[in-house]
Amino acid sequence: MIALHDLNLAARFADHLILIGQGRILAQGKPYDVLSDPMIASTYGVDVELSTGPRKDLLVHAYAS
Repeated sequence: MIALHDLNLAARFADHLILIGQGRILAQGKPYDVLSDPMIASTYGVDVELSTGPRKDLLVHAYAS
């Protein structure tokens, strides 16, 4: 178990993610499911786009809303 705020590190190394905000579990599951969830936008206040890197790993692109 590890706590990360870097979405790309979490996507690259974790099998299962839990998104926590204000002491509550907001979403959990496989990285692609959790990170594509609109909950990321409201939790971090950013827009998120996902892509696949050269090693077929998930890349998270976050943009200010």
